[in-house]
Amino acid sequence: MNLKQLQHGQDSIGSLDSAGKQENLKGLRSSRSLRYNAQLDTASHTYKRNKTPFENEEIGTWKTLTDEIRALEKAKNSAGELESALSSYARERYYHNYTLRLIDIEILKKFAVAIACLIFFFIGAPLGAIIRKGGLGVSVIISVLFFVAYWVIDISGTKLARDGAVGPFHGVFISAYILLPTGLFLTWKAINDSAFFSADSLKNNFRKIKSKIMGIFKKTRIVYMGTPEFAVAPLDELIKNGYNVVGVVTVADKASGRGLKINESAVKKYAVEHNIPVLQPVSLKDPEFLDALKAWKPDLFAVVAFRMLPKVVWEIPKLGTFNLHAALLPQYRGAAPINWAVINGEKTTGVTTFMIDEGMDTGGIMYRYDCRIEPEDTAGDVHDKLMELGAQLVVNTVEAIIDRNVELRVQKSFIQGSEILHPAPKLTRELCHIDWDGKTKNIYNLIRGLSPYPGAFTELVKDGKVLQMKIYRSVKITGEDYQDMLSQNGLSSAVPGTVLSDGKTYLAITTADGAISVTELQLAGKKKMAIGDFLIGFREPQTYSVTKGTSSNITEKYV
Repeated sequence: MNLKQLQHGQDSIGSLDSAGKQENLKGLRSSRSLRYNAQLDTASHTYKRNKTPFENEEIGTWKTLTDEIRALEKAKNSAGELESALSSYARERYYHNYTLRLIDIEILKKFAVAIACLIFFFIGAPLGAIIRKGGLGVSVIISVLFFVAYWVIDISGTKLARDGAVGPFHGVFISAYILLPTGLFLTWKAINDSAFFSADSLKNNFRKIKSKIMGIFKKTRIVYMGTPEFAVAPLDELIKNGYNVVGVVTVADKASGRGLKINESAVKKYAVEHNIPVLQPVSLKDPEFLDALKAWKPDLFAVVAFRMLPKVVWEIPKLGTFNLHAALLPQYRGAAPINWAVINGEKTTGVTTFMIDEGMDTGGIMYRYDCRIEPEDTAGDVHDKLMELGAQLVVNTVEAIIDRNVELRVQKSFIQGSEILHPAPKLTRELCHIDWDGKTKNIYNLIRGLSPYPGAFTELVKDGKVLQMKIYRSVKITGEDYQDMLSQNGLSSAVPGTVLSDGKTYLAITTADGAISVTELQLAGKKKMAIGDFLIGFREPQTYSVTKGTSSNITEKYV
């Protein structure tokens, strides 16, 4: 049957429906037998009933009971005839409308099939790219699922339209409503070369949905481990974002200073202020500590600037234990990554989150965020940058772990070519003692890398008196500027370690290829001060000499 035939059949049925309405109206008008007027339409046309044998009688005025019963029986019969006429009309109208809906559906189906071809193109073309990304099996499975989904939706929509629950147009094209946007989305993903439907992506999305559902009933219990100020910002960010931190582990309180005052870690102070339970073990293998830790029923450990954990600790939570490291691993594994990155003159560093294993900072990497080191930045400046960056990274990592949306990468995969890995060992006093025989650039970076803590220092000597001077900030003096400074001090050359000064504005110490001009310093037992303030009370600094430093003994091993 073609479209013209369908349209002709629809018009014919419409004519029959109109004629049937008129016939039924006539029947309804002639069937009225009660004395009261009745209205058949909304156009205010009033039709009077035919006269009955009781024209001049009022209900309730019959003389005998028999007359009354006879009148009621006739009224009942008239009502039954009216009801039958209405039912007959309703049935006829239903079948007429049903037939009209079937014709509309068949007409619209002709267009729906054509649109279906377009929809499957938008779905099938992107799936062609999936073959190379996820394999033939994944593509076949997804194609079959889309095909089945289309026809299930189409059959359901057609049935709803046939039954009159929705209009024919909406019922026939409901598949297009749903799958055409899906096809356009897949096409966009394919254009952007995205492996949205890779097997791994599907697994991760499933895990994420599962995690969200489970999170409604149970919040992930997090135990946070950290000590210094650097670890406070990530903890604060977790709390602000509503994560369930059930406890904190930090170092035991220590007595320090002249008065042996008890000092609490920065993390403990924060935890106490926010009513978070705290554990401070002396030994991480202590049975009482382990029992108390397990009593918190942790799901996840987050570690920031804490001690190296034994296996008996980091294997407790079911979601694992991750660490935030203040460097771009695998570079600068160790205790002082920020300091050594600056000491080595790096232009870029960053923060890394990784899952803890039995090695030192060797676990699988989850995320890395990089950060620029400016030429004038000290370790303290970089510390503050990484503290903010690390806080956000910890939150993002926790979210990813809870959502089961984490992919671990071995650290070797981040090594490029013949790249040399630099360690980040503990800072020692030997490293802090400046060896002025080194190059200007290296000494400048050493001072930056040890500022503000523990601080690079030198020793000024005069007449057997030794003054320790920590240097926090400095300026490199090289080339013509260096020659001008020598001339001001009446020198044409100078051996490394020579003190140069005008007694008012600058104090410099010569190196192997220039000099370091000190801008901020601190004498032992004194306050930190700018060079101008220092020289006011320090006479003839150029008459002092400096001791042989030891920093080169350490930097030669690691730089």
